[in-house]
Amino acid sequence: MGSLQSSLFSLKDAHKVMSIDGITEIAEPSRRARKPAQKSSYLPYQGVLEFVPANVPVPRTLPTSVEAVIYCDYPVATRMHRALAGLFDLAIVVGCMLLFLGVLFFSCEELPWATLDLGSMIAVGVATGLLGFLYEAYWIVAGVPSPGMEWAGLRLVHFDGQEPSSSDNFKRILGGIVSVLAAFIGLAWAFVDEECLTWQDHISRTFPTPVRVQYGVRQ
Repeated sequence: MGSLQSSLFSLKDAHKVMSIDGITEIAEPSRRARKPAQKSSYLPYQGVLEFVPANVPVPRTLPTSVEAVIYCDYPVATRMHRALAGLFDLAIVVGCMLLFLGVLFFSCEELPWATLDLGSMIAVGVATGLLGFLYEAYWIVAGVPSPGMEWAGLRLVHFDGQEPSSSDNFKRILGGIVSVLAAFIGLAWAFVDEECLTWQDHISRTFPTPVRVQYGVRQ
């Protein structure tokens, strides 16, 4: 004889049992009475992190509202500052040449340029200029400041604020040759340039700065 499954709910709890339609009808008012959720003031929506927006670099402007060619924060050395460093290096070059001529004068009894004629003076001038070029080129290729720049507290830096590369140093040497061969107009260009830059500065896109910068290495 089979048995029947008894009801899971007693008769007194029958009013608590409702159909799915009943749940929908009862739950709908409670849904309308619920307070709307407040949006977070930090995250616009879930799954997105709020980062600080990156600063967009603003081109530097000059007093004449012309966009500057230098786009880093390092200042350009003043004309007087650069002149002092150059005079210091020039004094070293001239001193070395005088020392060489003095040793040569006392070690040789007869010298072809002892009469100090025009040809001898030109030869000495050319030799001094060549020595000065080799002197400056050595420090640029080595990537270290010359004694004059070290004494004046100057450093070479690229327009973007990084350390000059080997290519930049080579361009600076060529720019220096062009500036000198053009009757030193390339050096005097700093007096008319709004950023006090010479031709070799524009050609190599490097410039001396009085700040002792700690820059990175350009690739």
